[in-house]
Amino acid sequence: MHRAGFPPYTSEAEQTAIPLMDPRSSSERVAMEKIITRNETWGFYGTLDAHDAGVIYDSAARALMERYDLGADQARDLLDSSLGRHIADQRRDGESGADLVTRLAAQRGWAAGIRRAAGLPKAPAPIKLVIERDEVPVLRFALDHALSSISEAHAEDRAQLKALITRLEATQR
Repeated sequence: MHRAGFPPYTSEAEQTAIPLMDPRSSSERVAMEKIITRNETWGFYGTLDAHDAGVIYDSAARALMERYDLGADQARDLLDSSLGRHIADQRRDGESGADLVTRLAAQRGWAAGIRRAAGLPKAPAPIKLVIERDEVPVLRFALDHALSSISEAHAEDRAQLKALITRLEATQR
């Protein structure tokens, strides 16, 4: 018996077989696939003057995905836009795409521009906390304790705590 939509030489078993789903999640498939530009002339990729532009592009896209919680298509669209061209203009010789995104995301103006281009809400405004001098040792102890309690697997949390400790030490000088 032949079903519509199948070539006439397809066996009945093949026609009734249920296709297997890819067991990997979409994020796992993206993690394995290289993110490729759709704009080789302009945008980030077109502005790069490097023999390994594809590797730099993929690295920058993944850094945007991680830093701003973007999907692969969102990161690609951002890098393929005029903002992507401006981001590529900021690349230092030998700098990876991930390092470039990390460096620019730490700068308030660039971070706001990236968030805006990605359609993300504004980042919350920083708050100022007034600490009395006699409270500094207690706060330092609490931060050290929190740092020792966080597993090495949470590198970003550990980095934030270390940055807070560094800022606290700078105020004691």
